[in-house]
Amino acid sequence: MEKRPTLRYRIHIALFLTILCLTLGVFPSPARCQDLYRIAILPEYLPIVIYEQFNPLLDGLKRELNVDFELIIPKNFDEYMQMIRSEAVDFSYQNPYVVLELWPHLQPLVITEKGKKWGIEGRGVIVARANGSINKPDDIVRKRVSIVSFHSANGYIAQRNLLRGMMIHEKTDYQVSETSNKIHQNVLIDVLKGNAEAGFLSEETLLNIRKNRALSSDELKSIQVISRTSFTPNWIFCARKNLNSRITKKMKNALLDIPTNSDLLTPASIRRFVEIPSNYLEEYRSKNP
Repeated sequence: MEKRPTLRYRIHIALFLTILCLTLGVFPSPARCQDLYRIAILPEYLPIVIYEQFNPLLDGLKRELNVDFELIIPKNFDEYMQMIRSEAVDFSYQNPYVVLELWPHLQPLVITEKGKKWGIEGRGVIVARANGSINKPDDIVRKRVSIVSFHSANGYIAQRNLLRGMMIHEKTDYQVSETSNKIHQNVLIDVLKGNAEAGFLSEETLLNIRKNRALSSDELKSIQVISRTSFTPNWIFCARKNLNSRITKKMKNALLDIPTNSDLLTPASIRRFVEIPSNYLEEYRSKNP
């Protein structure tokens, strides 16, 4: 009778074959599981809008770097902040005010250039009806104001800081509400329809609306800019603080190499990514403790 292999012998053979397969790459090794990186976007818009804006960029990065990326769209601002603080994501894209708040957890890689006029900076505007009762910032007291989002750099925070400098405070002196779908253009619609007496939005959006004739000439004539904020940095693409330098460097170079006005960027209204000037964010941080 033929002798059957012992259990110990079969276990040894199985272990040998497993080690051989791992060595030859037949099975995925643990290191390869690291090639999935999560990218979170600060949620200023509806999830479907964010997906349409950034999915082309992720697809391009996958092809360029030969690694997988997962687009993470948090439910709200608080969840986004928690994800960054708990190191639940590898890369993130957010406005400069959020970068300041999360400074210990991030390493900034590149900054956004939206257009030629101001390069890596932008500013906000306060608008009102041309024939209304608001003609200067002081007139906002006891008025209804439409904003993009409570976390929008140039659709709320810049204007809020401007008014605070004039001793006009959002909690006591005027009434603030977010516009539908948190889209800059809808702030103008709110003012035109009388849903709000004033609005906060980015100057870039206002210029683009005029350029692209998104509103009629009569509607645009009905809107006046009553004040402009100081310039602030555009959105910044970051890596988590302790992410390994190999993938961080590759990601930075890949973003910088994307051509100006590429189809990977235009859905998100990005002209290109550029290097962050030396000490630029540090100086900005020192002025906004």
